[in-house]
Amino acid sequence: MKLVGYVKRNSPIHRLDPRAKLLMTASIVALSLLFPSPIHQLALLSSIILLSFLAKVHRDFLPRFKTLSGMVIAAFFLWSLFYRYSLFSASEGSEVLFSYGPITLDTFGLVYGLGMALRILVMIGAPLLLIMTTTMGELAGALVKLGVPYKAAFTFGLSVRLVPSLADEMVTIKEAQSARGLELDKGGLISRVKGYIPILIPLMLRAFELSDRMSVAMGLKGFGSGKRTSYRRFELERRDVVALVLSALVLILAVLVKVGVL
Repeated sequence: MKLVGYVKRNSPIHRLDPRAKLLMTASIVALSLLFPSPIHQLALLSSIILLSFLAKVHRDFLPRFKTLSGMVIAAFFLWSLFYRYSLFSASEGSEVLFSYGPITLDTFGLVYGLGMALRILVMIGAPLLLIMTTTMGELAGALVKLGVPYKAAFTFGLSVRLVPSLADEMVTIKEAQSARGLELDKGGLISRVKGYIPILIPLMLRAFELSDRMSVAMGLKGFGSGKRTSYRRFELERRDVVALVLSALVLILAVLVKVGVL
């Protein structure tokens, strides 16, 4: 099974302390939640893409956005067409561009839908970049340094690593079932949902098999018994301090702007 993620490269992003990368990721995600406008989301997305080039993982990072295209397009249309019925609606004075029955597209909805679509890319892209530039051991070690129990940190890092792997497993199972004559793109919505049952059942069995193997392997290696030590010491260098300070400063300023202090 292929573990998708970290590739050892000599770049400034890879050399950053994992705690600095965690704070940078958290800051980008928080900024995405604070400012929903498409301009802010596009700026954050551009910064993530720029960081992927600096980390020299853009060849692996950018193609993964293609797998999100369906979800992003669906989110854009849903938020744009049904924005007036959401709790965040502020369509008074908005110009109506299209209307058919309960479906109405106005300028506010169009802008909000575009912002939500870009937000999905930001919310997924930032953690994905963290995964691709940080090993599971580094991530777990950083969380332990921040006060998180090692078992919880290890479980978190492992689960994050396995999500892309299970996604690849789902693609493999889907291709195998399609080769056997399973048609997923025909029929109505209910028929398509039923068509995914032959895919989800093998995927669940594969996930259970994988978890059982990992549980046995961890037990044989004595996971959770005795006092744990680490050969690596996480020492903050100047570049790490600069990254931490800048990330924290940008986040604090953004919160102050959002609440109206600045």
